[in-house]
Amino acid sequence: MKAVLSIRSLASMAALAAVLGVPAARAGDSCLDEAKQGYKECKDGCTEDFHAAKDACLDRDHVCVEACRADRDDCRAATGVDHPPASSLPANGDNKR
Repeated sequence: MKAVLSIRSLASMAALAAVLGVPAARAGDSCLDEAKQGYKECKDGCTEDFHAAKDACLDRDHVCVEACRADRDDCRAATGVDHPPASSLPANGDNKR
């Protein structure tokens, strides 16, 4: 009898969480979106600071190196070098090499 009550309680709590949780989650989207944006901005700033410090440490012109990085990214995207052709993937779909 105790197990039946426990299962009923669990089922009731799950149903209540589903009913009440969906609107609450949707209402919190703006907060989540703001947090994601803040994280992205912080990460971008840290990446830029890291690149600037690394370039200075290696005695390189940061503006020039940033231009090279941008060109390299464009080149990699245009050639698809980061995405191997489907024929080079194993037959089982596992893309580990």
